[in-house]
Amino acid sequence: MASPLERFQSLLRELFQFDCQDLDFGIYRVLNLKRREIESFITGRLPAIVDEAFAGYAALGQQALEQELAAKRREIEDTARKLGQQGLDTDGQLSLALGDMPLRDGLGF
Repeated sequence: MASPLERFQSLLRELFQFDCQDLDFGIYRVLNLKRREIESFITGRLPAIVDEAFAGYAALGQQALEQELAAKRREIEDTARKLGQQGLDTDGQLSLALGDMPLRDGLGF
């Protein structure tokens, strides 16, 4: 299965009608003359531009995941404290005491 970038590149090739090389009039002539430059952009510069554009979003996504993880850790610790248990062990794993508790009502308690 093609990646989203590969699908985008394929769509651009279709848009610039790379499959119509035999046509040599009007806009097709211009596209044929610029074909090498267009292909160079699609295969070379475009992936770098896409990576740069999404790099900021990846960092934001990572921060959001870290915040959500910290919130879940606090929630586990609070719930465990209410039950008189330790929520996480020294390695940050769910303590054995909580891991063996039966689940009820889909809430875990």
